Amino acid sequence: MGLFCITLQAQIHVESSSGTEVILNAPEMQLPETFGKVVDNTLFHRFNYFNLHSGQHLIFTGSPHLTQVIAQVSGSEPAFIHGTLSTQLPNAHLYFLSPNGIFIGEQARFEWPKGIYLTTADYLIFPTGDIISTHSELENTILQIASPVEFGFLNDNKANITLQNAQLNLSDAQHFTLIANQVNIEDSQIKINSGQITLKAHSVPENAQGHITLSRSTLNTSGETGGLIEITGSQLTIHDSTLATRTQGAGDISMETGIRLFADEMILTHYSLLDSSTLGKGNSGDIHINATHSLQLNEYSKIANTVGDGFYTAQGTGGNIVINTEKLALQLGSVIQTGAGAFLQANSGNAGNIQINAHDLTLTQLSSLITSTLSDGKGGDIDLHIKQLRLDNAAIIASSLGIGDTGKVQIDAEEINLDNISVISTRSLNAGGGDISLFIKNKLLLFDSAITTTARGSAMRDSAGNIYINKPTFIVLDNGEIFASALAGDGGNIDLKSDYFLSRNSRLDASSALGIDGNIHIDSPVIDIASDLAILTQHYANPTIWLDKRCTGNLEAYFNSLVYSPYDILPLSPYGLLHSIRLSSFEPDFKMLRKSIDPCE
Repeated sequence: MGLFCITLQAQIHVESSSGTEVILNAPEMQLPETFGKVVDNTLFHRFNYFNLHSGQHLIFTGSPHLTQVIAQVSGSEPAFIHGTLSTQLPNAHLYFLSPNGIFIGEQARFEWPKGIYLTTADYLIFPTGDIISTHSELENTILQIASPVEFGFLNDNKANITLQNAQLNLSDAQHFTLIANQVNIEDSQIKINSGQITLKAHSVPENAQGHITLSRSTLNTSGETGGLIEITGSQLTIHDSTLATRTQGAGDISMETGIRLFADEMILTHYSLLDSSTLGKGNSGDIHINATHSLQLNEYSKIANTVGDGFYTAQGTGGNIVINTEKLALQLGSVIQTGAGAFLQANSGNAGNIQINAHDLTLTQLSSLITSTLSDGKGGDIDLHIKQLRLDNAAIIASSLGIGDTGKVQIDAEEINLDNISVISTRSLNAGGGDISLFIKNKLLLFDSAITTTARGSAMRDSAGNIYINKPTFIVLDNGEIFASALAGDGGNIDLKSDYFLSRNSRLDASSALGIDGNIHIDSPVIDIASDLAILTQHYANPTIWLDKRCTGNLEAYFNSLVYSPYDILPLSPYGLLHSIRLSSFEPDFKMLRKSIDPCE
């Protein structure tokens, strides 16, 4: 940020095609194509200095056939955009290069009909392999008709793009792209109806950073057909911010919609929200997250992909949430959720699924994974492929509060640990319950926790879901519950297979209040730990006998001790007799043994 905290004069220095410098400094400034260079449908401009002040308006003009404007800032200062940047070209894309940084302030406006690409890249690469560089001479630059395919960075490029208090409302269906070594968006909003927002933090090997930070900001491409948000970097931090790509109308199957995030490390904190829901007939887009090392959701952050908002009618199909990462942690009330329908509303679309592929998945402090349906749409499934799953006062739930079917829960893991009032559950209020299938290699631990399927529907068809657990080495229940219960329908079946089944103060139940009870099948030796426990016949050794003699030297300074105890020869007290040993097999150090008897010597 210190790079931009300097006072600069409001003016723009244009390097004209003739090699002379033209200075623009007025409330409204026209930039004709004669100041630059035109090749076919491409207009090229170069600036030695670019500071567009609040209240100023720079207008790019030229022939209507131009379809792209390439503007380069070749000076040593970053580009400052506090005013309005616009064009009279009806079909032109803007490529704005400033290798020393770009700052976009509170009064910045972009009135541009097509895509806007702002970057700190040093050069552009075209499909033919030709390059346009900020370091090349204008008269020797070869411009291509095709759009650039890549943004190139030199190894010493550390420049950032910063948006601070910016409020950008762009043209409908527009593409807005920021590419730099770091991208910082603070207290800002970027809004494009049914458009696309792309953020990329390029990592240069010698000074690899690639950080993208959003703080108290909103990226919003919601609209009639939905939109797309794509972010790529090595580290992504989203704090108290929202990414939204909601479909509000009929949708468009030809458009890419949803949210795509790619990073090594990713964190969402303090009520941050990723939302790709549908509020109309159109389908919502998927949310794809690839976090190579870790993804964290903290402080009531949420990833949501729903159909309707609980009260608003929506008939589109909900998108899926797909997460691939090494470690995924949800903490302090954070939620990943798909849902369908509005209360008392028919013909609602189905909810999307949640799919997570990870090594470690941890949910703590009232965090949850939820798929739900409120009407006749089907609830989504939860599909987890992980090595270690740990829930601590947390939940994984597939529920139905309407007449739509409850989704299923399937987990493939090496180890599952539920503790402190945690639950894996499928629940239905007016429909049948969904199944829970756990495929475990090592162990399942339930401590003060439960695995349940419940059906509270009043119809006989509203049966509870089944529970399958297959086939860990250990199933351990300590004050745990596994039940598949129903009200009017049949109880679900419980099928447990393991090498060892250990239970203490726990309950298995497959009953139905009005229907037929389900079956409980345990293919494992059942060990009731409580019945095998016994009170010790001897008391513990009294430690007070060890304290009746103290080292006088310890009264004045530090307390120290040394114990030498090979082969379990330590006596019951420091003054007791040693156990006899076989001298043929062991030759003790008698000096050290003496110290173990009386450490005061």
